[in-house]
Amino acid sequence: MDDRMRQLRVRVRVHQRGRPATAIRYPDGLRDEIVAVVREAHAQGIALRHLARSVGVPACTLTLWLRRPGRPPFRRVALTAAPVVTPPLPLVLVTPQGLRVEGLDLAGMVTVLRTLA
Repeated sequence: MDDRMRQLRVRVRVHQRGRPATAIRYPDGLRDEIVAVVREAHAQGIALRHLARSVGVPACTLTLWLRRPGRPPFRRVALTAAPVVTPPLPLVLVTPQGLRVEGLDLAGMVTVLRTLA
């Protein structure tokens, strides 16, 4: 366990590069490894503050990582072209003279308009 902690601490220091520990974005893989090792050690009764110090990560950051639920895996989806079915809208023609025509399809409505014009 101590060897794994040492290896993680070295990898954490590489990412810190002299920056404050709160301003670092750790890679997901490293974060997942740290969480796995810390959970295992914490189950054996080792305090989180001690584990955080051993790994080189702030205790508050480690606590947040432990509380955060795991990311759900992506699901593979297949996209298919589905026909777009729109219900036909009832066509209604009202002329300026007050003539109202309903119940015709588009071709019939065009015929009426040409006849009226």
